[in-house]
Amino acid sequence: MQLEINNIEYNLIKKKMKQLRDTYMQSNDQEICNVVKEQVFFELGTKINSFADFFAEFFEKCEMNSLKEIDDLEEAVLALIKVVKLPQIEYERMKKKVKMPEKNLKRVVKNYNEAVLNEPLTYYSQQIDEKKVFVFPKDEECLMVLCDTSRYNGGRKILCDFCNGFRTSDEILFVSNTIKLNKEEYSTLGLNCCSDYIKCNQDILQTEKLTDFLRYGKEKIKSKRRKM
Repeated sequence: MQLEINNIEYNLIKKKMKQLRDTYMQSNDQEICNVVKEQVFFELGTKINSFADFFAEFFEKCEMNSLKEIDDLEEAVLALIKVVKLPQIEYERMKKKVKMPEKNLKRVVKNYNEAVLNEPLTYYSQQIDEKKVFVFPKDEECLMVLCDTSRYNGGRKILCDFCNGFRTSDEILFVSNTIKLNKEEYSTLGLNCCSDYIKCNQDILQTEKLTDFLRYGKEKIKSKRRKM
């Protein structure tokens, strides 16, 4: 029997296992190492349903005496985990969500359905000429937005707003979700994101900013209607 989790929970487990290794490498104090282990187990048990039930015994047996012991713990945990795939989507459903040439949208739907079978993902994105499309299944809906993009110059590090990872400027895009409120009024929400969505998906630990960004148009229109 395996514990089914989503991609964000999987990323959290990987991050916390790295914390155990880093703690062992940085401290010779056995008590400190075990305190960190207990903290990691508590956090994972708090944030991931049934984690404590599945893995309490594994953590109890890990005495934090060697890197091999920590690696064995991670291997044992990951062996009993199944990352749930994102749901497939249909073209007929998605064509109502975003204005895009039929040929491009069919390609996006096809590529998305192939990607979710091969990669543990939280969201999917694809570049189309100078724009970028995002697909994000959220609860019972599937958010889909086509955004304007621009690239940065220079070699500085820039923070991705989705995964909070620092990337070089050539790995980051500035994306804009723009909506038309009336004939002469537009509203835009812009942020930075990884140009490589797979790398971003490997680091993402929360979806609040992603959700806010993709729902921006709907929420803005609702807000305007309430004021009328």
